[in-house]
Amino acid sequence: MKKRLVTALACMMLAAALPMSVHAEEGKRIHGDSMQQNAAEMKYDIHYYEAAVDDKAAYYYKFRTDKTEGIYLISLASIVGSTSANGTVTVQVKDQYGTVVEQQTAGGAGAAYRNTLNGKAIDVVLPVSGLEKEKNYYICVVTNDGDNSKQLEVTNKLCVECVPFVPASNFTMKNNANGSMEFTWSNVQNANTYSPLSAYDGFQLELNANNVSKTKYIGNGGVTSYTLAGNDADLIALGYPATKVRIKLGSLQNYRSAFEDKVQVTKCVYSTQEFFTTVVTKKVEAKSNGFTYRITKVKGDGTGTVSILGLSDKNSAGKTMKIPDRVTINGISYMVTAIEKNAFKNNAKVTTLEIGENVEKIDKSAFFNCPKLKTIRFKSRVLNTIGKDAFNKIPKKTKVYCPDKTFKKKYKKLLKKKISAGTKYYTL
Repeated sequence: MKKRLVTALACMMLAAALPMSVHAEEGKRIHGDSMQQNAAEMKYDIHYYEAAVDDKAAYYYKFRTDKTEGIYLISLASIVGSTSANGTVTVQVKDQYGTVVEQQTAGGAGAAYRNTLNGKAIDVVLPVSGLEKEKNYYICVVTNDGDNSKQLEVTNKLCVECVPFVPASNFTMKNNANGSMEFTWSNVQNANTYSPLSAYDGFQLELNANNVSKTKYIGNGGVTSYTLAGNDADLIALGYPATKVRIKLGSLQNYRSAFEDKVQVTKCVYSTQEFFTTVVTKKVEAKSNGFTYRITKVKGDGTGTVSILGLSDKNSAGKTMKIPDRVTINGISYMVTAIEKNAFKNNAKVTTLEIGENVEKIDKSAFFNCPKLKTIRFKSRVLNTIGKDAFNKIPKKTKVYCPDKTFKKKYKKLLKKKISAGTKYYTL
């Protein structure tokens, strides 16, 4: 009786141990080769395992792409037989010539390892896009068990999935009158069966200039458009509008490991369609708020400058004229720093003139022969040049207002022989 009981207990213990062994080596056993040309072949959606992996040795496996447009998702779980592992695993995807097209390294001291029945697991989720169709590609796996004193038992689990995925189509761009750029696209879940979502997980724009990139996350769900302001901080940081900026639309999707659902990674696939911003150069003319301007320095950070050429429509001239501190052209703010020669010569309507605080130069004859101009207010503290006859042939008793007493003396000197006699000076 005792012998039967002992035998039964032994059988129960063996049965209890079997699921652990099956779990540790679930799937199909595979033997990766140390040479790429001899790589072991993997089929899609099959879980493979390589037991007793040599420390720091390269193991090659291969898979063949098909005709489907999509993501080739490599999931790997490297299980180190240790309760306090700090090893690393590097996964590379190479083409037939040995060129690395994608790579990821995981693990190391302080990494978040996953506990398994047989030790600590390092997880890698590597979504790869842009692979040629119907070609062989190779997975190279190198594992470091993290212990230099002894050889730890390592088992690598691998799985390759082909996830059909087509980026958003019909990507378009339109330049608006206010300087903004409007982008639209078709948000269609083309053949993407990996996620239960009815739309992509998200979209983003990539802005690139001089090999520097900025990304702008747009959102998810049913988003089909986005407006990018001309004074957007990321655009300006890339040198816009003096620099041509490339813009592409990216479709984001979250992918999870074939071995652990909690391990996820986001992949962004960009559409082939791309657009470029218009480069603005010096001497470009533009109309805004009743004046015609010439750009003299192109900067998007607020330090760009323009000069005033005159009225944009002489028939709309009023009695009061204000030269602004700044002007916005196509969404970009410029300082108004100069009034060019003959800009308002022979203006028979203006009676009151205000000069903005950023004006540094008023060229010759800018306000020559303005017979009704009786009041001039200078807000500028940086004005240092006034050209010949700039204010000649205006009323003799015109009142000139200066920023304060200090500038009152300066303006008298600047305007000497350039303004009609009898002018009276005051402070604002």
